[in-house]
Amino acid sequence: MSAGFLDPITLSGYDQAIVAERGVQYIAWFCMPCAQLLTGLGTFKYSVFVVLFYHFLLKIKSVPNILTIRLKNVKIINMNTFSKRNKFDPQIPQAPVVEDAPKLLRLEYWSRILEPLTYIDKDTRYSKNTGVLGRKKLLEDLCIMLHIEPTDNMSDSWFCTDELKGLIMDTPWYQFYDLVEGVAKELELLGNAHSIDYRNGVNETFENNMVVWRLNDKGILERVVLQDLQEKAMAVENILEQGFPATLQHLRKAKGFVTNLPLDPENAIKEAVSAVESYGRFLYPKSSTFGEVIKELRKTPFPSLILVMMEKFYAFASSEPGVRHGSSISSTIGLADADFCLYVSIAFVDYLHKLHNKNIEGS
Repeated sequence: MSAGFLDPITLSGYDQAIVAERGVQYIAWFCMPCAQLLTGLGTFKYSVFVVLFYHFLLKIKSVPNILTIRLKNVKIINMNTFSKRNKFDPQIPQAPVVEDAPKLLRLEYWSRILEPLTYIDKDTRYSKNTGVLGRKKLLEDLCIMLHIEPTDNMSDSWFCTDELKGLIMDTPWYQFYDLVEGVAKELELLGNAHSIDYRNGVNETFENNMVVWRLNDKGILERVVLQDLQEKAMAVENILEQGFPATLQHLRKAKGFVTNLPLDPENAIKEAVSAVESYGRFLYPKSSTFGEVIKELRKTPFPSLILVMMEKFYAFASSEPGVRHGSSISSTIGLADADFCLYVSIAFVDYLHKLHNKNIEGS
């Protein structure tokens, strides 16, 4: 049995935009026959009809009551569909999205997150019904942030909804993420609850669309790394905060180069190796290079094969073009290489620290 007209219905984020579009069509279908009938009555009477009907729409919140009832019962979900589970749909990303912002992601961001958060502002024809951010004000702020010249339509609040949606759908991929961060900054000024809801909505939407970026509690997008790596990195950072500022700085730089835009895997590896070198030079203050640190470690009961691993780690970074030294050859380093080196760096620093503490306790 089909659902009743007033029964709740369930739509995906993409389908909500289609429902809204149908609402505009219903209004047009009602207006056009009336307008055609009144055209023969003369320009003055036709103008009076348009004004009266316009005010009628304002009275009923610019949308027919039947549509308002239906839309109030729409529940947006992200269905784990057959095509999504089995990766049959070519529009669904087959690999993590890093330097791209697919159209479906943008549409879901607009219809599911930003549109409900905004309202038509700076226009006496509208009263604020829902939302916390004015669309005209937000559009102006985003244009300033993105260095985009405003269009003539932006001067009229009537057109700002379409202009804002157009900006989201058509801006270059990197500016789309700038825009996501810009909205987060605007919401921070309004209170913590709004920021939290927005952040949760963005991160859920990005996860569902296989986007690697996540909005942190400061309103900045960071690349997702594996949970266990995040936890281990935080644990080692807590150790380094107790008297190892130089090593901590190198480690945080390395992590930043693989989590924040612009991604820089070469510099991430350079800083990851420098973190190990920095801690080694703390253990052996007379050493001036990583190589000298390794020579000092050879004089100790340090496991020889682990020492070989550390030596090869340093050699890899030194031989790769564009990592520790300039080169006439283009770098072929990727994010997978940088992630691995960050893992190794954290593990080595943690291992050296534990051995150092063990030696202190044994002496």
